[in-house]
Amino acid sequence: MNDLAAKNRELESIIRKSNAERLIVRGFTGHFSSDTVSVYVGHERKKFVVHVDTICAASPYINAMLSSKAEVGERESIILNDEVYNVEAFRMFVEYCYFGAYFAQHQESDLHPLLLHAKVYALAEKLECLPLKQSALRKATDWCYGHSTHTSNNQLPDISPHILDAIYIIYGHTNDTNSGLLPSSKTSDGGEEIRERDMFRLLLAQFAAIYLLDLRAHPKFLEIHHTFPEFNIDLLLFLNNQPSKVTKANKAASLDILPTNQSLGAAGDQGTIHLRKKAILEFDSLVSAETFTAIVGQNARRFNIHITAIECSGYFRRLMSSSMKETHEKRVILDSEVDDVDAFSMFSQYCYLQDYFYNGDSGSALLLHAKVYVLAEKLDCLPLKELALTKACLLIIMACSTKPDELFSTISKVISVVYKYTYSSHRYSLPESTGGVSNVASDLTAANSAAESSKRLKREDSEDATKSTTISINTDGDILRVVLAEFASAYLSNLREQPSFISNYHDFPEFAIDVVMLAESGGNMEIDDNHQLVVV
Repeated sequence: MNDLAAKNRELESIIRKSNAERLIVRGFTGHFSSDTVSVYVGHERKKFVVHVDTICAASPYINAMLSSKAEVGERESIILNDEVYNVEAFRMFVEYCYFGAYFAQHQESDLHPLLLHAKVYALAEKLECLPLKQSALRKATDWCYGHSTHTSNNQLPDISPHILDAIYIIYGHTNDTNSGLLPSSKTSDGGEEIRERDMFRLLLAQFAAIYLLDLRAHPKFLEIHHTFPEFNIDLLLFLNNQPSKVTKANKAASLDILPTNQSLGAAGDQGTIHLRKKAILEFDSLVSAETFTAIVGQNARRFNIHITAIECSGYFRRLMSSSMKETHEKRVILDSEVDDVDAFSMFSQYCYLQDYFYNGDSGSALLLHAKVYVLAEKLDCLPLKELALTKACLLIIMACSTKPDELFSTISKVISVVYKYTYSSHRYSLPESTGGVSNVASDLTAANSAAESSKRLKREDSEDATKSTTISINTDGDILRVVLAEFASAYLSNLREQPSFISNYHDFPEFAIDVVMLAESGGNMEIDDNHQLVVV
């Protein structure tokens, strides 16, 4: 069916081209009656001698430039040497000026067709030449659709770099204030404004989603996520949910960390905390010491904790052994963004009981565990950090198996806390190429213990691991990041409807990378009879 539709479109294109050629020939001689101007393009200063009336009629931008030069008698030449002024693209623009269309790249050019259309599109926007911009978009759409409908194009070892270059061109030289949203054709009669999108951006985002497994095997793909957050959230529109949800390996790792009888600190714990016998026996010795005062948060809440109890924190141990003013006063002020009062309250519980309890709903509990996690990192209390990690992991695992929507309202806040206040040294390292790009694997395997200082995660193709490209992730204590990314990738279709989630995806490129390394590829591309991309 796709082949038949493609043939029909090809026939229609031939007919339109034949009719267009007749019109071109009729009006071609009308271009030669005006003066000429020399245009020097690009860093190499390639010279084009074109007729003034012809180029000005096509480009209001150049018309304004030449008009201003004419006022001071300097219209003989203009120099266009910004990055957007690509010589090959400008050659296509000149073709358009004289023929009303551009046909094929120059024989000396080695530009890939998609990259050429992207450069022409960006140039047309700069030159304010809307018809050329539409033509470049149509040609690029036809190329992407044609490539995506060929079943033999399962891998892109040759064109992936060109696609990534096209993304750089389009997202670097176009403007779109509605990134992350689909275009809307609703009229203002319904109380909503028409939402316009740059369709070349959406074209590349959907094309990248279709071939996600191949493209993300390129380091440049990761660079794009840091350089163009707008591309991240556009790509998000076309990704599919990861079916495996939170991996069994992460579940096993979390369960290994949690000591027997420790509470999750979520609703359903019946308001009790199972104290360990050792903690009870040690309590008397803790309360016999002096206390240290911590003034926490913007509201300056006071915590008086016994010194022998608070020494579980490396931060406080170092502080109390120093000669600082706080040491003599036995009082410290903690008022940074990380110093959350509720999280510090959980820390105070942990000082005495080696556990903490929170009686709240699942969403609020997950947010609190995240805040405890980052506070424990600041206070250098590794056991508490591991405990908070475990509670968060188990809560997410239970939510995935029962009611994941209970976490939807707070997951964006959790992501913001974890990705803003934790440091991850993970880097996605790829094996050396062996003559092509294989499918990147679909399962992410976590380490068996969050207490290890170095953890390795591998993603392997469950169907054919011997032929897959494996992405290895070296991490230092960022298992919670991975689990959050897994949860997000499992429920993308729900979460991308939330403005707060889109904001996180834009503001934290590392989160976007973690998600895109787990998400499923997008579906098939569709175009209408006018060769325009269909997005729903």
